[in-house]
Amino acid sequence: MSSSTLAWWRSLPDAIDGFQQMLKLRRDDPSALYGLGRTDMELAKFENARRQFARYVELRPADAAGHYALGMTLAALQPAPEARTEFEKSIAIAPVQTESYSGSDFWISI
Repeated sequence: MSSSTLAWWRSLPDAIDGFQQMLKLRRDDPSALYGLGRTDMELAKFENARRQFARYVELRPADAAGHYALGMTLAALQPAPEARTEFEKSIAIAPVQTESYSGSDFWISI
């Protein structure tokens, strides 16, 4: 999780609680879904993260970062064609942005 995300929360459990509270108020809040997905990734809760990012990209299909995050999550679960597909969507949406992600060459090995 980025330091800017953690700046809003004192700890990862606080972040999870905050994002879950946001989702109780607004079930499909994109910021909360993405934040919870990032927090779950940080805690190696990859299946939870997959669900959050999958819903996020349903709501924001043109968001390259969302597809990239979903691809990283799918790759963490098990390298699969689905992960590569998400990386390819990310690159198609924002090639320059995707290249700036750390480890962006990772997807090529999938």
